[in-house]
Amino acid sequence: MYDQAIAKLAKQKDFDYEIYREEESGITCKFVNGKIHSIDHLSESSTGIRILKEGAIAFSFLTGNDLPVEDIVEKSLKRSNLLHKYPYHSFPSGSSIQVNGLYDRKVADLDENDLLTYGQDLLNRIEINNASIELFEVYTTTVTRTLENSSGTRLSEKSTEFAFLITGFIKEGSYSSESVEKSYVSHNLNRAEMDDQFSKFTDNLKLRKKEGSLINKKYSLVIEPSLFYELIIEPVIENITLESLYYKSSIYNKLNEKIMPSWLTVYDDGTQDNMPNSIEFDREGIRPEKKEIIKNGTLKNYIGNDLFSTLLGIDCRGNASGGSDEQPYSDVTNIFVDPGEFALDNLIADVREGIIAEQFTGYIDSLSGNFSGLLKGAYKIINGEVKSGIKGLNISGNIKDLIKEIKGTSKERPYRIYGKIPYGYIPDFKVG
Repeated sequence: MYDQAIAKLAKQKDFDYEIYREEESGITCKFVNGKIHSIDHLSESSTGIRILKEGAIAFSFLTGNDLPVEDIVEKSLKRSNLLHKYPYHSFPSGSSIQVNGLYDRKVADLDENDLLTYGQDLLNRIEINNASIELFEVYTTTVTRTLENSSGTRLSEKSTEFAFLITGFIKEGSYSSESVEKSYVSHNLNRAEMDDQFSKFTDNLKLRKKEGSLINKKYSLVIEPSLFYELIIEPVIENITLESLYYKSSIYNKLNEKIMPSWLTVYDDGTQDNMPNSIEFDREGIRPEKKEIIKNGTLKNYIGNDLFSTLLGIDCRGNASGGSDEQPYSDVTNIFVDPGEFALDNLIADVREGIIAEQFTGYIDSLSGNFSGLLKGAYKIINGEVKSGIKGLNISGNIKDLIKEIKGTSKERPYRIYGKIPYGYIPDFKVG
């Protein structure tokens, strides 16, 4: 049906088209309270079609294999008469390639018995009294992405994921600790890395057996990479997409202006092997490139897609994101922040009384920089040792002030779902 849909669209001469398809298959083994709960086999597909006529872009998507192209095109063309018309006249032209990008045959060949055995083996390693594992999922996914358009682009990419997600807590009588969560995704069969991440989960769970609270005052704060991204990097990214520039919702409207401290260099790179968000082509069919976003605190590039690059006259493409059920939008792939000069062990060793925290949950205003919420996954540091867990801590402030307080970053940049980001260090951080 997909090939028939392409053939029908290719005959059209009075409009341009783009058809983007995702096909997914995989297995998920789900454990609840330490026991197997379900085994699910995934097999689904969805297709998004964009019609471009006289600058108006109409979009529709369908799930499954039946593609009533005539109905979609007719409805889209009617809708296009009501839509805003941009000075945009064709979809990006590109090459014709078929690749097995981040694809590992060993992952694709794993069956449910393999996942059951591996999952149970990991659970058997949790030798912690009163540990309650709420949810544990081990899963594989194979995704085939296909994009074709009227400008001659013909692209197909296959990739695999091998991953787990686990949440647990300590329960002793009426006491329940804060939940500990860990997830890991790899495109290849890298069990050593997954085992290492699982060990970090069990280490954090042990620390939750001794959970306390802090009085409201200033402490040294070690910022885990995920928290670094959520509180500092992500709000900046929201202000440097071409959409934010076009709709005048950005506070950064000029390249080569100083927006961050000189120690901060950030780049986006969707071409790195075995990084979670690496791709052979973006949602519009353009190959991503390594892109320097911030160099020594200075804004060097925006994050953009073809539509808004054309509208703004800025050559900034290759970051079109989104699935088959939505129109493309600008977003980063893998974020890399340059490492610092301090070893993490030394950063922690110098802390007399402090906190190391993994996650923020709450409100962030990317325009004003104001934030308010809870630090989650926080642990107390006493005389250079991580001693115990701390239940959610109230924090508030402004991102611009917060980043000025960072006095060092680590040499280490551990793998995270966002990319590779160092730890940060603030000597005096107010809690409460």
